[in-house]
Amino acid sequence: MEKQSPPPQNIQKIDTRPKALNRLMLAPISIAFILVVATGTLVWKMTQERDATGQRVSLSLKGECLADAKEVILKRADAVGVGNPIFEEGSEGLQLTLTLPDIPNAAVEIPRLLLRQGLWTMKADDTVLLDNGDITSASLSLDESGMPETLLSFEAASKQTAQMYLDAHQGGNTVLWLDDDKIITRPNTIPISDGFRLISTNTEPKVRMKESADFVILLSNPTIDCSIDWKIEKGT
Repeated sequence: MEKQSPPPQNIQKIDTRPKALNRLMLAPISIAFILVVATGTLVWKMTQERDATGQRVSLSLKGECLADAKEVILKRADAVGVGNPIFEEGSEGLQLTLTLPDIPNAAVEIPRLLLRQGLWTMKADDTVLLDNGDITSASLSLDESGMPETLLSFEAASKQTAQMYLDAHQGGNTVLWLDDDKIITRPNTIPISDGFRLISTNTEPKVRMKESADFVILLSNPTIDCSIDWKIEKGT
């Protein structure tokens, strides 16, 4: 006798992951994507704004190391995006003529960036643990929240020596400086990683992007070995 199959039963499939939970899990991914797009747009905007479409000015420069500083200034000028920088002998020193990027306060911010010494140091009180000479690379990156930061890499021997000091003084702090400007105080419990994070303390995204980009420009090029005084002689 042929066996009869039991009558079909109404089987209701249960969604093991509620739709609300699915949407909740997608939220962090969506937020991260939005941050990346927003920051990418900001990077693009900063690059566009640094095109040399602003005022052409002549700067009168005074300093003991001007002859040696010219090459560094030109490298920084190329990185910033100023237009057609030209050095000429002036009445009291050198005259630098260039076209500024079309950004707010460029007549102050750009010369300051081009002409500052750019001496970066990591100090424990008066002891210098790391400086520009120990940096092998500086690059622009994004942190976990999508905000800009500068990543530094160091010579292996210098990094090891500095880490040994931090390990021996775990209860203390070190201070990061750029010239006479204090960047941040750093607990010695944070190790010196391969991607050493140099973070602007400014919370306004556009300013933070500018400062991070300036860190890269200054720390990717040699320092200037003296203080350079400058003033705008003329603008067109």
